[in-house]
Amino acid sequence: MIHLNNIEVHQVSGNESGWITVIGTPSSFDLLDVIGVAEVLGSANVTAGSFTQIRMDVVEVTGETTDNVSYTAEVPSEKLKIVRPFNVGAGMTTVLTLDFDGEKSLIRTGSNKFLFKPVVKLSIDYKGEIERVEEREREREAEDTTPPEITVTGVTEGQVIVSPDTVTPEFSASDDTDPSPTVEATLNGDEFTSGTEVSEVGTYELEVTAVDASGNEAEVTVNFEIVEADDTTPPEITITGVTEGQVIVSPDTVTPEFSASDDTDPSPTVEATLNGDEFTSGTEVSEVGTYELEVTAVDASGNEAEVTVNFEIVEE
Repeated sequence: MIHLNNIEVHQVSGNESGWITVIGTPSSFDLLDVIGVAEVLGSANVTAGSFTQIRMDVVEVTGETTDNVSYTAEVPSEKLKIVRPFNVGAGMTTVLTLDFDGEKSLIRTGSNKFLFKPVVKLSIDYKGEIERVEEREREREAEDTTPPEITVTGVTEGQVIVSPDTVTPEFSASDDTDPSPTVEATLNGDEFTSGTEVSEVGTYELEVTAVDASGNEAEVTVNFEIVEADDTTPPEITITGVTEGQVIVSPDTVTPEFSASDDTDPSPTVEATLNGDEFTSGTEVSEVGTYELEVTAVDASGNEAEVTVNFEIVEE
């Protein structure tokens, strides 16, 4: 079902020109119901003269597939223009007949969507003299059977990207006869926009589909993967406040502090024991005795580091 609004004709008179409304209210018709049947969309009394084109607002195109699934077709341009000169003589009637080719006007894309790219024949009847003009917005005189050519850059088939590196796929399509083929893409089944950065670790399938005005379709699939970097470097442990083999004379005390850093893990796990008991960084040690401080750090990849510091507190 095609829903139209505001059908106009363009008149040229001397140095002046302007649009004249033939129908200013919404109008709808079913392409299947009007096959072989003329349906009047509207009429208007106009001043005799020369006209250059017809235009109308395509509000919506709806329908139902053979398996009873309702759809709303995408309309790339809201205005349908038919550029063809015709005349209206004084006291005469000029009949303009629009013959829509329903089969060629509705294109089903690979993503199970529909595009409305109208193919229209315009018949002009001057008191029985018929001049037929074919208005092919999306076709050329020669039959077009060549699909568009899809170009994908920024990623290649089978490419493996090591995080934190990212990838930015870009795609486009060109066609010998259609200067603007319709191009759509999905990434793992979700709609994808050209030039979008992909950074998360995972396996990806990019599918790009292009359809030209003649309904020829092309599809390109690119599989790629983003993986974690192989991390084999353990964290680095830093201990301050005490040194290996240090001897402290009581009543002086010692306050060991420790931390850990890692190239890939911003927060490695750090634990410590003092003579086998759990020890907290920054705790003061004052009792006379021999001590062994063991500090262990583990990063997110499981790499482990350990540092041991032996010290002693003796009586004065």
